[in-house]
Amino acid sequence: MGRTKINPMIHLLSRTTNALSWAAQLDRLFQQATQPASTITPALRESVHETEDAWLIQIDLPGFTKDEVHLKHQDHSLLLEAESPSDRPFAGKFVRHWQTGREIETNAIRARLENGVLEIELPKRKPTEPETLNIEIQ
Repeated sequence: MGRTKINPMIHLLSRTTNALSWAAQLDRLFQQATQPASTITPALRESVHETEDAWLIQIDLPGFTKDEVHLKHQDHSLLLEAESPSDRPFAGKFVRHWQTGREIETNAIRARLENGVLEIELPKRKPTEPETLNIEIQ
């Protein structure tokens, strides 16, 4: 069997999930079965890729408009919230959270929603050269 190569840069972008015990997961499953469809967070597909210059995230958000999708970055954390009105078929709320690390150029983050796919680009911060300071000896 081949070994999976672990990317040393993966710590820069990690999705936050709640760790649930098997009993809690079973309770959650039964709760979802008895709730209206509009209150269930859908399990949407997500893809994360790393390039030399950025992290790229793609998320399927079918049926959501740009006005219903909100993306925030604060304290090295990226938060995505999307909610469609309850009068629409398959209405619901979607929340996703990632820890981004300090190596993200926060002022250059871009997002685009097209054909039901949200694409988020998180540019990597360029490495800086250490500054040399000459100190006068007195």
